[in-house]
Amino acid sequence: MHKILLAFLFLPSLIQAQEVIRDGIYDRKDAPPPLPHTHVNERDVSYSKIVWREVSFEEKQNQFFANEYEGQHFLSILKTLALNGNIKAYSALDDKFKTVLTKQEIENIFESRDTAVCGLEWYEDRTTYTQAEWDAHFISINWLNPTNCKRLRIKEGWFFNEATSTMETRIIGIAPIVQRFDDNGNFLNEGPAFWVYYPELRPYLAKFPAFNPSNDAARSTWADIFDKRQFSSSITKQSNVKDARIKDQKDNALDVLIEADKLKEEMRNRESNRYED
Repeated sequence: MHKILLAFLFLPSLIQAQEVIRDGIYDRKDAPPPLPHTHVNERDVSYSKIVWREVSFEEKQNQFFANEYEGQHFLSILKTLALNGNIKAYSALDDKFKTVLTKQEIENIFESRDTAVCGLEWYEDRTTYTQAEWDAHFISINWLNPTNCKRLRIKEGWFFNEATSTMETRIIGIAPIVQRFDDNGNFLNEGPAFWVYYPELRPYLAKFPAFNPSNDAARSTWADIFDKRQFSSSITKQSNVKDARIKDQKDNALDVLIEADKLKEEMRNRESNRYED
């Protein structure tokens, strides 16, 4: 009887000890899935342009792209989703989303392999070595990581929807721009590593929380970041007959920025000009 009484006396403390430690003042719930985009009929589109823009992580408003949030970096999210087969990764040779990369090709993008220095006979007679011995003579170089991804390239469509009488923008694809270096750390070049199709990526991004610099209580996801344009960017190209970038048509960086702002303003004014016509 005494043992039962003691058990009841210590029960509250045992329950309290088993409570989950909350890092905050309330429990966070999973974000709801993003609302699907409304269908657009071709007959309702009176104006459209394809626009390419770039997001620089060095700009103050975009610094959260370059940092981890809740253990996840944006580039790591793309890598995980692509390798798990949740989304397709497309070749960076163009931005038409025609050539799907295999899992091995994706792995090669994130981790290239190079041989270590060894004797010439190593190459001439590989059959005398086991696979483990052969693999031991390789140096694994992980060249695609958050430290050498400084920008994102975004391909998007701007269109005037007659059904809603509004100018709308929808992201078509996203590509991480990576810097490449040689074995001595010397800069070689930079360019897109691969493309992902945003309509396919969007539902998955809604499952990953993103940093909201304005309000901790206003939970954001990576889908919110892109859908609500919570980043700073600059236009680099607008669809044209020569497929030329702005910098290919201007002499200096200042003229490039002026032209990019001019294109942005022109597209924004199309909605207001529509009502004046």
